[in-house]
Amino acid sequence: MVLTPILSKNKTIGIMQVDRQTNAFDREDTEIIFAISRATGIALENARLIEMLEQKEALLHQLVNKLITAQEDERKRLAADLHDGIIQSLIAIWYRLQRITPAEGDNPQEWFGEISNLTNVLGEQIQEIRRILYDLRPIILDNYGLIPAIESYVNALQDQEKLPIELAIHGKKCKLDSKVEITFFRILQEALTNVLKHARATKVKVTLTVLGNEATLVIEDNGTGIKNSSPDARPKYPRLGLASIQERALLLGGVCHITSKPGKGTQIFVKIPITQMLCKEDSKCQ
Repeated sequence: MVLTPILSKNKTIGIMQVDRQTNAFDREDTEIIFAISRATGIALENARLIEMLEQKEALLHQLVNKLITAQEDERKRLAADLHDGIIQSLIAIWYRLQRITPAEGDNPQEWFGEISNLTNVLGEQIQEIRRILYDLRPIILDNYGLIPAIESYVNALQDQEKLPIELAIHGKKCKLDSKVEITFFRILQEALTNVLKHARATKVKVTLTVLGNEATLVIEDNGTGIKNSSPDARPKYPRLGLASIQERALLLGGVCHITSKPGKGTQIFVKIPITQMLCKEDSKCQ
């Protein structure tokens, strides 16, 4: 009998046993058996890598499909918002302005009332345009950086959805590289959208920490959790939003860990390395 380990990355994943009832194995036989064992380990590792590659390719196709669908849905929503809301209101304002003429006998006070009404309508449409622009890309993120953008977004979400969100910010309060900032902001948007749509949570905690050469973002909720989640390094999540969060972090050389238990909420941990921090000359990083 010859027993030889089947190795994969220097770890034993099985045992190969070879028996024969006649003569004992000589040295050449043993070397051949060990060579077969090594080849078996390599084949099993290659099969595992191929399976992982197929899973990543399938996930990539899903994410690309989601991206295309999201783009078209966003364009459709934007066109509907502009056509059914803002454009109709502006046309109505235009017609009402045509009726304001200094004809004899007209009461100027009525003009003032009509102009005041039109001013209010214009103000509402300006706010609507600002909302649409903020959804496309928050200007505050480009002008003031990640922290003010997160604070503004969290406050607005609490007012709209009545969901208590605890926000904690630690470390240096500087502007980061634009790619890092937009990545963190979109991850936060995706995570909180998932909480609102699926988690049925009553409270959420968001923690942003910028220390040394890395920044971390943690989103925790007390919701229903993720069903059938796996503790493995590459769990299979039922929603593409969580997969897109992981891909965003990986694109910048970061890591993303999502832990969840049914009925006990979900935690999303994202860490991304920082290449540079941009501080204003009249302020100091705290």
